[in-house]
Amino acid sequence: MPVHVTSGHHKKMNSFKEITRFLECLGDAILIVNESSEVIFANSACSEMFGYKAQTMRGLLIDNLMRPSNKINHQEKVKQFIQSNSPARTMMTRGVLPCLDRSGNIFNARISIASVTIDHQLYGVATIQDFTSLQKELERLEITSYQDTLTGLYNRRYLQTITEPNSRILRTWKTIGLIYVDLDKFKPINDKYGHGVGDAVL
Repeated sequence: MPVHVTSGHHKKMNSFKEITRFLECLGDAILIVNESSEVIFANSACSEMFGYKAQTMRGLLIDNLMRPSNKINHQEKVKQFIQSNSPARTMMTRGVLPCLDRSGNIFNARISIASVTIDHQLYGVATIQDFTSLQKELERLEITSYQDTLTGLYNRRYLQTITEPNSRILRTWKTIGLIYVDLDKFKPINDKYGHGVGDAVL
């Protein structure tokens, strides 16, 4: 009896073997789980991301791949999502979810989930992208945009950000302090000794 897979787009494949062969060709990490949150398939990219051998990942629970604080009621949520045959969506409102690799290291991942039917049985499919390096780069860019490159002190852009009415800092602390330093007769130093000496003085 042929095995058919249907998703929200009603695409079909002839066998589970064909499905997994196709998923192995993809660069993104992909895993398939049943209603009990048990991994029944993980492609090579997924196994490599989490540091497991492919056969070792099969049979693991999704909770084994998550930070403990994110496990609360997770198995029940997975079951509800699969049974509801919900449309594909990205997990977490913040866009990333902390995951746990085989060595216990935490990395942030962007995860999209969908439900599929394989031979009249519902499963969940997750596409996982390691977001760590991109997130670090975004954080670095944010820091550099708020800091003076020479002194490392916060710049005017940062001051404008924290003094906005909806600023998280103002909501948390209710008040802020500002130290303003004006250097008299600093221009002659730059003019006489050059900007390199001026930078050293600063």
